Amino acid sequence: MPPDYENPAKSADDITFKHDAEDILKIGREIGREIGWQARYIGDWGHPRGQEMLEFTLPEAEA
Repeated sequence: MPPDYENPAKSADDITFKHDAEDILKIGREIGREIGWQARYIGDWGHPRGQEMLEFTLPEAEA
């Protein structure tokens, strides 16, 4: 955060962020590579507001 950053006085809970599954998985895979994990797109998991999910797992050990 920049040193002059201030938190807003009001929550941004009215803002909607929408991304398609392809973008989410691409970003998830990039993050996973950086931290040594694998990303898998789960998608719909029955959330009442339609949120979707990614799963991050440690790669299986190579034999």
